[in-house]
Amino acid sequence: IVSRNKGEDISSTSEDAYQAKPFLTECKISYEEVSPTQLVEYKFEESPHWFLGMSTRLYLESFRKSKFTSWKELILTTTCQKTLRSLLGLGPITRLYDRYALPTPPELKERFETVDENGKTVHIPHCVAGLRVWDPNSTSYQEITPHLDGAPSSDEAVDAMWSSILDQLRQAHGSDLINKLIKEGQARLSAKKSPEKETVAKA
Repeated sequence: IVSRNKGEDISSTSEDAYQAKPFLTECKISYEEVSPTQLVEYKFEESPHWFLGMSTRLYLESFRKSKFTSWKELILTTTCQKTLRSLLGLGPITRLYDRYALPTPPELKERFETVDENGKTVHIPHCVAGLRVWDPNSTSYQEITPHLDGAPSSDEAVDAMWSSILDQLRQAHGSDLINKLIKEGQARLSAKKSPEKETVAKA
């Protein structure tokens, strides 16, 4: 940002009359001041556009280590049927999400929010499709994997993990309820034109 030095005449054209200051923003994970070029960019499957994230690569990659465990705990322990319905509709989560560091654009928020029995808004994980950060040394973007640490990678492993979670939920809540919530969750996302891949759970 270029600004005029205090006390200088507005008509002055001297280089000494102005000073340049770096434009800084805040990393939403570390709360440190950083240059916008240090922030990770991200995109969703719903849009070809890249968005400027709210975190640097260092802290986002560190943050990524806990998200898979957080998702599993949420889907296995929530007592809110609306939240569980939305999570079941999405299917297995294996890519990074965070509503603060990687916020969903306003036009898509409705698809990834629900209201629980107490009237509280619950934010459903919205996985990114891609991550990248600008590298000034190579003057090009570097791709960053959005895959969550600890999450299975192969289709077979993902299916096995999801089947195990569904088995635990059916034992805890009953097969009829879980099967009903799966269908309702997938129908809700379909009605809202969500492109998240639907997972067909076998009864």
